[in-house]
Order: sequence, then structure tokens, then C-alpha cells
Amino acid sequence: MAVDISRGLSYLASLNYVHGDLACRNCLVHETLTIKLADFGFCKNLVDQDYYRMVRSGPMPVRWMSPELLSTGIYHIQSDIWGFGVVLYEIITFGAYPYSDLDDHKVQDYIRSGGFPTLPQKVSSKLEALLLRIWTLNKDDRPTAFDL
Repeated sequence: MAVDISRGLSYLASLNYVHGDLACRNCLVHETLTIKLADFGFCKNLVDQDYYRMVRSGPMPVRWMSPELLSTGIYHIQSDIWGFGVVLYEIITFGAYPYSDLDDHKVQDYIRSGGFPTLPQKVSSKLEALLLRIWTLNKDDRPTAFDL
């Protein structure tokens, strides 16, 4: 699953697109058991810039949003990498709701201050290291979609 999702992210990044709402709920299983990204309602092409500003009002998927997006309202391709980390969390926890013990306002504060989902105890050291790189506060320090 994770490999297919990362390939989808790489494809979008190669076209200079940001998905903007990467989560398991937006990943579909094809009849060939390939995972396909879906729900492109937040998707934007970053043709002349490397970011776009969120101008939506209403409920937002804050549990999957990156610190820079929560702080500035600006999407970057690297914001999708943070979301990919939360998708990995969903996969390894069999669909657990990220930050289930916090309300949305507390989740926003927690993420902006450097917090990320608590990993299960039996996560491999290799996966944990990847997730820690993905969930770094500085978007420029995260791996790219092509690195995944």
C-alpha cells in the first residue's frame, strides 16, 4: 500500500501538483490491488510557484495537515509528505484515528509545536526513522516524494 501511495505522490510531484488531502480515506483499492489516490478537491498545480495558500473555510482535515499548513495556510509539495506519514500511521495501526485523545483545536496546537502521532511500540527502527524524518517541523528537511 505505502509503495503505491508514494508512487502516486511522486507522480503528482513530477507534475508539480500538491494533493492537499492525503489520508487513507482518499486511497482507493483497484481491482488489481493497486492503491490509487483519489479526492482531488484540494489538489493544486504549483506551476509558477512552489506553494499555494489555503482559502477554504469550513471543516479541515487537521489531523493530516502539516505544521506549516496549520501555521500559515500555505500548502507545499512537502506538506503532502507529512500527510503521507499520517497515512503510514493509519496503515500500521490498522486505521487508528490520529491523535484520538485530542480535539481538533488541541491537535492543531500539538502539531504546530512539533508533535506527531504516537507510534505503536513494535514499529521497526527503520520505519520509525523514516517517520521521524517525515514528521520534522522544517518542511525542507523532509524526504521528497521521490526519496520515499
